[in-house]
Amino acid sequence: MQGGLEIRGLEEADLPEALRLVWQTFLEFEAPEYSAEGVREFERFIELKAMRAKLQRGEMLFWGCFEAREVVGLLAARAPCHISLLFVKKSHHRRGI
Repeated sequence: MQGGLEIRGLEEADLPEALRLVWQTFLEFEAPEYSAEGVREFERFIELKAMRAKLQRGEMLFWGCFEAREVVGLLAARAPCHISLLFVKKSHHRRGI
């Protein structure tokens, strides 16, 4: 842990908070460049039930960056080496997360 930040694999219980961070960050920084259908498709992709199933089956690996037990960053990857999600809370941008 450096500077009060901890990076670790996400547990199933962390997913709701982590996916809220993804959605909020997406809406602010990415959604303006997407069509309405693209935004809806992304929302479907990050749906909690689907992400939980991918985690349980080992189809997707999730890592979180935590500060004081709050998720401030998320990375999700699927095999063999595809980064599917990479989001950092706005207040933590430019901090090397």
